[in-house]
Amino acid sequence: HLAVAVAVKDFEDEDVFIPAAVEYDPDAKPPMYKNRRFRMYGLLSCTLLIMLVACAMGLMAFQQEQEQKAAAQNVPSGPPTCERCSMGIEEQLELEVGSEKLNDPSTSEYLAKEWIIHEDPMQLQPVDTNLVQRFLLAAFYFETHKLGDWRSCNRQSEENPDETCLLLTLIGIFPMEFEGVPATRWLSSKHECLWAGINCDELNNTRTINLHGQAMKGTFPEVVTHLPYVQNLAFAYNDLEGPLPDSIASLRHLLNVEFQWNQFTGNLPLSWSNSKNLQLLNFAGNFLSGQLPSEIGLLRNTKGLFLQENILSGRLPDEIAEVSLLTYARFHRNFFTGTVPSTFGEMNLNELWLYRNPFTGTIPSELGKLSNHLIDLRLYGTDLTGTVPDEIWELTNLWRLDLHMGSFRGTISSDIENLESLNVFRISDNRFSGTLPTQLALLSSLNTLWLDGNDFVGSVPSGLCDNKGPDGIEFIQADCLPSPSGVVAVTCECCDSCCSIETDECVTNSSE
Repeated sequence: HLAVAVAVKDFEDEDVFIPAAVEYDPDAKPPMYKNRRFRMYGLLSCTLLIMLVACAMGLMAFQQEQEQKAAAQNVPSGPPTCERCSMGIEEQLELEVGSEKLNDPSTSEYLAKEWIIHEDPMQLQPVDTNLVQRFLLAAFYFETHKLGDWRSCNRQSEENPDETCLLLTLIGIFPMEFEGVPATRWLSSKHECLWAGINCDELNNTRTINLHGQAMKGTFPEVVTHLPYVQNLAFAYNDLEGPLPDSIASLRHLLNVEFQWNQFTGNLPLSWSNSKNLQLLNFAGNFLSGQLPSEIGLLRNTKGLFLQENILSGRLPDEIAEVSLLTYARFHRNFFTGTVPSTFGEMNLNELWLYRNPFTGTIPSELGKLSNHLIDLRLYGTDLTGTVPDEIWELTNLWRLDLHMGSFRGTISSDIENLESLNVFRISDNRFSGTLPTQLALLSSLNTLWLDGNDFVGSVPSGLCDNKGPDGIEFIQADCLPSPSGVVAVTCECCDSCCSIETDECVTNSSE
């Protein structure tokens, strides 16, 4: 090592550090912070770190921007959405159906609220008089679409973008036949009174919903019971099921209910007897069960009561006579028992259909009091017995008398000539006996006779044969077919069909 002599000054303090007086080592490396390579790597590291930080901040900003765009896309459309959500529409609808239904996403009321606020082209305000009505009808639509579309006039879609439609109107049943009638789709921009099947009064209050045969499914849409002025609910020939709701009794203006040929079950609600204005009740072809309540007598203004083809049972209550305006009574094809109420004779019935029920007893003579009213009496397929009361032959307006498949006996009275309006006379498959009265030929309106399956003797009156023709009698069936032993119970020169009392076989008369 070399020692370098450096001149130094005298310092009073000998302990002072003098850097120049250190030993010099020619092989020593310079300090790290003075190394050029170190300085270059350090600079590159700092640059890379800055770039990484900048990228991270850019990525975070990009993600935040994308989230904001996605959130904006999920906001329901509506001009403007926020204002409509806070302008009082929900509060008004809540007063009608309650907050629970209105805020439950699984309910039709919730769907209707969302549609009214965000999608409805009319964009109604809280002050609009039809806001609640439009909401209720929209909820009705959503409720009856939970299990599928209607047969026609559903809301607009990509496949059916037009607001107009053809409402398939029922014009025939068994099988069902339809006719397309121009109409407006539901949930369109038009006033709800113009939607298919809706009829309103001059004040635009809904009075009728007529959607017969539209393949509606599900339970009864009770939301319609909030329509205060509705008079007619016509939902026949659909697939609605479940019990009939008590809430219908709240419709003070309701006149006509047509729910025939659905799948309703359970009893007739007692509360319906409070619907004092009901004129027509048609529940035919459902699965209603239980007994007919005595409260049915409270329906003082009902003119048509159609309960046929259900599984109702028990006795018909005498209180039914208190339905003083009842004109059309159809109770057939149920399981009613007991006797036929004699109180029917105190009414103004045009039709009385009791057939295919296990009624017992006899035909009440009181039915003869209906001489100025009764047109159609059908008692076939019951367990009624006995003779035909003489009073029945006084029903001068009777158009059809049907006693087929019973256990009636006795003779046919010559007073049958009083039935001057009789068109259809069916007494086959009973135990009637004696000869057929010649007075049958005096019935100028007579068109069809079934006389077979009895114990008649003699012949069909020749006067009946004289009345055969397009403007007279078209069809006669009697026991005029020879039995295996060759015996003919009743001779007939003009019968269209002859039957055998022994074999129940019937054949068309080849001479006709």
